[in-house]
Amino acid sequence: MSRTWLFQLYMGTLHQRKNSLRVHLKDKKMVHAARTSMIQDLYAKSPPEGMEELMGSKLLHLFSDIKTEEDFAISVFVFEKNISD
Repeated sequence: MSRTWLFQLYMGTLHQRKNSLRVHLKDKKMVHAARTSMIQDLYAKSPPEGMEELMGSKLLHLFSDIKTEEDFAISVFVFEKNISD
């Protein structure tokens, strides 16, 4: 079974609102949850409109993590079939 794993690295992901949220809440876990588990749950229920059509394959899984202090994140999208064809 061939699957495609697409990796995306995001630098400077915390725009001004999220930066102030991080500072005011002083709770890195909340920012982390919003950028990881909440996004993963959202994508599991409904991938972004047009994503699967664009890729020509069903999105199976999304793994994501963020380092709030370093302000970078990574997402790993796992698609059902090989998208390089």
